[in-house]
Amino acid sequence: DIKYSIKSGITDNNGNTYDNVVVLDTDIFEGVKTRDWGKVLYEFVYNNLVGKQVTVFDETQSKVTIEFAKANERVQKDGAKNSHKVIDKLSRKKDLNSRLAVAHADELITVSKTIPNQSNEHNHQWLDENGWSHRIAIIMKRDGTLLSANLNVAHSKDGRDILYDINKITTIGHGAVPSNSNKSRGSHIKTNNGKNNIPQSTSKINTSDESSSDRFNDSDYLSAVERGDMATAQKMVDEAAKAAGYTSPKLYHGTKNFGFTEFDLVLKTKP
Repeated sequence: DIKYSIKSGITDNNGNTYDNVVVLDTDIFEGVKTRDWGKVLYEFVYNNLVGKQVTVFDETQSKVTIEFAKANERVQKDGAKNSHKVIDKLSRKKDLNSRLAVAHADELITVSKTIPNQSNEHNHQWLDENGWSHRIAIIMKRDGTLLSANLNVAHSKDGRDILYDINKITTIGHGAVPSNSNKSRGSHIKTNNGKNNIPQSTSKINTSDESSSDRFNDSDYLSAVERGDMATAQKMVDEAAKAAGYTSPKLYHGTKNFGFTEFDLVLKTKP
């Protein structure tokens, strides 16, 4: 597969250079309300990662195959009352950085390196009967923030190496912002269904005027969207549109109710 999201020669503000960095440029959350991101990630994992195998090479240049759990494989951690699907450790991530990392999980495996002398506890029944190995990968957000992420690989009873979790995502520096011309990975699913609550693209806003282009900064806008700050993102769009000469039309509600100041343009129908 062509891996558009893996970049080399990324240098941070301190002059540190990183090779094989995974840029978190997925588009699967674009145009999707924040409250629906969990559902989107869940569907992505089950449609694209379940049972997938990724081949890497260890320090001795021996071939190693790391795979994702199958859809119905379950495990019960020691002390837990109930079992859970192994793959759901990835599909049910809550924070944004983890969700973005999971969306690039196969690429993280590709660039990851083994962390030596890590814990080798056994407490997940068949899943880690032969212990664990831990790997580290470097990732970069669209705003240039560099992070490290740990990949926890379980060595199962049947001899498979299964990526169980991606955690300990930690900021390590700030790097150059990737060019907007860089392609996002072609394997990512699209979720633009025309029912989004944020602009899909800034191309409809005339930024040929210098003052309007100065007001609208792509990286700042994307950063606001990624952290879920829709108010800031919308304000940036509104300011750019106003600077470009667009104005909002006056709307009249035609009622005697003076107790509101906003229009809800969503058509609500009875079930």
